This record gives sequence, C-alpha cells and structure tokens, in this order.
Amino acid sequence: MFTFSGFQHSAYTFGIESHISQSNINGALVPPAALLSILQKGLQYTEAEISIGEVTTNSFKIHIVFL
Repeated sequence: MFTFSGFQHSAYTFGIESHISQSNINGALVPPAALLSILQKGLQYTEAEISIGEVTTNSFKIHIVFL
C-alpha cells in the first residue's frame, strides 16, 4: 500500500506497528490504497452524521480517537 506510493519507511512502520506479518491476511488479495479508502469512508460517514445532527459532541470525540 505505502510502498506503491513510494513511502517505504511508512510501509515498514505500519507493518511493524500493526503486526501484519503475524496475521493470516493475504496481501495479494488486498487492493492498493484499501486502508486509505476505509479511512476516507469513515470520515465521510462521520461528516454526514454531524451534518444531520445525529452525533453529539461527545460521540464525535470518540470517533476521532478511534480513527
């Protein structure tokens, strides 16, 4: 994912911090930029919830902590 974009150090750090080598995920099946896409969708859903007033200030802070 990060190496595809030229961020070798970021890819290395992500791999170490996430313990991806200890998982049973087949990296060949994960499309490029899949993590970024998931994060973008999460932010879009959070923005939508805020704009329709379904999220209070406290729950918005919780969303930010988990992202």
